[in-house]
Amino acid sequence: MGFLPKWLTLQWVVWTSFKIFGFPYMMILILLMMMQRQLIYQKPLGSDIADPTLTGGKLVNLSSRVLALHFPVEDDRAPTVVFFHGNGDQLGWGAAFLGPHFNTQGCGFYGIEYPGYGLATGRTTEMSIHSAAKEAIEFLTLPEPEGLGVRLDQVVLFGQSIGAAVAMEAAIQGLGNKVVLLSAFLSIPHMAQEVGGRATQWLSLDLLRVGIHDEYDNMKKAPGLRVPVSILHGDNDTIVPFNHSVQLHQLIPGADFHRLENVGHNDVFFDVESESQVIKIVAEFAKRGMKSQNSKKTASKIEETSKETASEKPKETPKETPNKEPKETPKETPKKKKAKTKTKKEKKA
Repeated sequence: MGFLPKWLTLQWVVWTSFKIFGFPYMMILILLMMMQRQLIYQKPLGSDIADPTLTGGKLVNLSSRVLALHFPVEDDRAPTVVFFHGNGDQLGWGAAFLGPHFNTQGCGFYGIEYPGYGLATGRTTEMSIHSAAKEAIEFLTLPEPEGLGVRLDQVVLFGQSIGAAVAMEAAIQGLGNKVVLLSAFLSIPHMAQEVGGRATQWLSLDLLRVGIHDEYDNMKKAPGLRVPVSILHGDNDTIVPFNHSVQLHQLIPGADFHRLENVGHNDVFFDVESESQVIKIVAEFAKRGMKSQNSKKTASKIEETSKETASEKPKETPKETPNKEPKETPKETPKKKKAKTKTKKEKKA
């Protein structure tokens, strides 16, 4: 090594390599750890916070951090769509808008707020959101008057974007009978790798996971779903790649898949055509199989009532027979006498 300059040592090579390759990566990790939740959770603030009850929904206030918006229907056998909104949304926007539309489709509607969003207080994390969702659904399915009295087999979990991850986790916890995933992503590390552009594309998913607290790993959880699943995604989505839902569909055998043509990410409910299309698909999926379940219940009720009436008949018969016999006998005897007298007169004539 005597022919190399004194400054070209192993220490210099390692340090230079670190400055070129390791230092930028280290800085990216530090920024992710410090600012990731500000980047993930884009909350409406200040004057943007809307009143959720303006469209007729009933605000369910379980605590300062657990809020929900309920749009019940008269038919107690109808499904209730439990909605988890996307990033940058709140109960006063998405849920308040969707509730009346799902009521029109014959479905109950129950939007759940995230801690730190809208009127809800608290720290926004993946764990706190899952905890609030569980508490709100448990109140929904608690029998009246303690809760809202919706049966668990009537609950259809519906999540949009980051809300799809909340819906998937709730389904795995057994908090619903069906699940709808709208504009779902594979995981936050996958999103960071793709959305970050050149700054993050060269980083592996394992390295990104080191600095990300809230992973929302739908790719890992998807194979564990044991309920009917419907997946919807716009093919013009520039925020969450359409391919993410395609891959999730491949991981969930038997899941429905709906390609929303010429629909993006944030315009799903702003365009009249796509709005009605999505609401109709979700409502039909929610109601699928409910009629057959109701018919079975009514059939069983008919059988029970017929059994009850059959068991009561022997008791009624001895009461009816003695009453009918004395009434019928005096009516028949005079008619016969009249008939005889007429015949006698006819013979005389």
